[in-house]
Amino acid sequence: MNDDVQGGGHWPPPLFFVCLCLLATLWLSPARAGWAYTEWGMSQDDVLAAANGKVTHFYEPHPEPWGLYPDLIGDHRDLRHTYEVEFYFDDETGGLVGVRLAPYGRYWCMDLMQSLIRTFGNRNMMRRGGILEFADAANNNLISHRFEPCAVRYQPLDPQAAAR
Repeated sequence: MNDDVQGGGHWPPPLFFVCLCLLATLWLSPARAGWAYTEWGMSQDDVLAAANGKVTHFYEPHPEPWGLYPDLIGDHRDLRHTYEVEFYFDDETGGLVGVRLAPYGRYWCMDLMQSLIRTFGNRNMMRRGGILEFADAANNNLISHRFEPCAVRYQPLDPQAAAR
């Protein structure tokens, strides 16, 4: 092969392989994403800053069924409904590990479920007892919908990725 065609160097150049490996690493790394304006692992102060005044501190004397207490609370409109949004933080790391949306006012829990199916699709839906779960791998979210009480919970699909 004529070295002049390649400018006297090797083809493909070593930098090409470095870039290819870097892109593969980024593409294969799990997302750390979270819900709306938050990322999994954020501190309470980070969530307060990201919420831009829409969230305040909150004290709840009773834990949720999964054993955590909400530390921050606010309002949010999503999936064609208005919700009370609660934020849950890990006791050890202080990082965000869950978001729960409870609809306000008049609503049909079935409508909320249909909104989730339209948003995340049947292919990403799993059923565990009376709870529907949707896997949103692009945002590292596991979304759970329950009927009693009607609520939607977001948590990391891959908790290890969220901790990074």
